[in-house]
Amino acid sequence: MARQPIPTTPSSIMGRSLLVACAALSVLGAARESAIASSSSQADALRGFSQMPVRVMKLCHLGSREEQLQAAVVQYLNRHDVPAVSNPRGQPVATPRYVIAIECTDDGGAISVRGRVFHNVQLNGRTIEADIYSRGGGYGSLGYRVSYAQAERDLLTGLLDTFIRDWRSTR
Repeated sequence: MARQPIPTTPSSIMGRSLLVACAALSVLGAARESAIASSSSQADALRGFSQMPVRVMKLCHLGSREEQLQAAVVQYLNRHDVPAVSNPRGQPVATPRYVIAIECTDDGGAISVRGRVFHNVQLNGRTIEADIYSRGGGYGSLGYRVSYAQAERDLLTGLLDTFIRDWRSTR
């Protein structure tokens, strides 16, 4: 089989470029639809709950204390019409419950803030606790761009705003 020369004329290059661009847009469109579908299915997991017990787990010695964050998160959610109640560590575990875990490196150079809703579900005749909703993320490395306290606030606020949007979308 003879090798085909690489086209160098403007029309053949543009034609192939257009074909590649259309294929890329098609893939991106499918990915966007998939992201929207997974986003709405995450939110759908919140449907049917009349209130949400909240537990903050601070696994980091930097920034605000766990007790402060627990109170602040419940207040923030209630202010934004999410009926939240406090379920801090040391109390019996509520179900469902929204657990926010904050972790960082010892030097505060990296942080992760994740929110998950746990609920008891039936599986093969047994009751198990399942993670039915999960959101969050973190900065891989803070460097000198932002302080740890600011990163913690920004990530937590973003996480809560997403939860509020998802909660409202199911009402």
